[in-house]
Amino acid sequence: MDEALVKHRKEALIWFRKAADQGDASSQTFVGTVYAQGEIVAKDPTEAAKWYRKAAEQNYTLAQYFLGDIYAKGEGVAKDPTEAVKWYRKAAEQNYAPAQLALALMYYSGQGVAKNMPEGVRWDRKAAYQGNTAAQGRLGVMYQIGQGVLKDEIEALAWLNLAALSGDNSVVKLRSDLEHQLGPQRALLAQRRSKEILKQVEASGAATAPRSTMTDEDPNSTGSGAIVSSSGYVLTAAHVVAGAAKIKVVTVQGSRIATIARLDESNDLAILKIDGGAYTALPVSPSRRIRLGQSVATIGFPNIGIQGFSPKLTRGEISSINGFGDDPRGWQISVPVQPGNSGGPLLDEHGNLIGVIVAKLGLRLPHKRDCSASVVGAAGAPPAQADDLNHGAKLRVAFPQALVSRIP
Repeated sequence: MDEALVKHRKEALIWFRKAADQGDASSQTFVGTVYAQGEIVAKDPTEAAKWYRKAAEQNYTLAQYFLGDIYAKGEGVAKDPTEAVKWYRKAAEQNYAPAQLALALMYYSGQGVAKNMPEGVRWDRKAAYQGNTAAQGRLGVMYQIGQGVLKDEIEALAWLNLAALSGDNSVVKLRSDLEHQLGPQRALLAQRRSKEILKQVEASGAATAPRSTMTDEDPNSTGSGAIVSSSGYVLTAAHVVAGAAKIKVVTVQGSRIATIARLDESNDLAILKIDGGAYTALPVSPSRRIRLGQSVATIGFPNIGIQGFSPKLTRGEISSINGFGDDPRGWQISVPVQPGNSGGPLLDEHGNLIGVIVAKLGLRLPHKRDCSASVVGAAGAPPAQADDLNHGAKLRVAFPQALVSRIP
């Protein structure tokens, strides 16, 4: 970790520790996580457990989930599945999808609680309707094999269609195998059922999202993005979110309300912030390494009504190291960009994020709109409208790398 960032986080820890000592549950959870991770202080699972417990006893959902996790793993405390179930349940009853997912697994395995497959399915279903793709995948499997529910292969494929949005290779293969097995007519029925479920998922996510007044109305504009920090910072195109009345990001952990952390309209870049847990971030590579003719790719969810729910990977190359009109802030690419790709990541051969797909020419921006961002690597809501101009916004070292390095 960068020395300046470590210093900044250590200074922040001092203030969080003061708030934690005063009984602030969110600060106690932060301090516990610092000790659990061991990045800026010596790793101390026992100290982490102590702080998680303080926050959990104040009914702080995230701390309850973390405390359940350390009891399940035996980190900093004696391993105790029964105690793990107790804390998972407390968080799950507050509609925290990862806790619901964990509690379902305890019921499936019979750890800390009597084995009960239907009860496990019940908790998986709660998480699945919040948009948790891991739960959606597991629910699909349960319908496929008839465990805890009546066997229903069409319902199984419907849930696997949604779970495959995560890009998880094993889920994608499972979905593809079942789709082939059922044939085109039954697969079409499953697609229709997936759309019905998706509406329910979106409505459920809006209803359970904390501090949110979002409804289940369809958004007026959608786009893509990429998580660039494990703490929930999302990089996208500025025009995707500029002027938005509400911004919703859909990840494997469910729907999250996002705020704009930084907007750079001159470069058409934006950083969003979402809460709700730890995320897997894409690595960022400096733009100075990019060369003419280099192979690149992007991923998105274009035209789901026609092309389906699975993420679409498209490949091409850097066709010009300058953008339109020799603009040095961007490149031109030969990657076929379709509606739904705007704001999505441009990747190099190694999967590093090197740019953002942008195209402002001809884009109609409503004065007030909702915006759903599909997050690459964490699954996302399928976009409906975007641009079709193949123009990659150059991630200059000064802006994104400096910004990302300051993100917690």
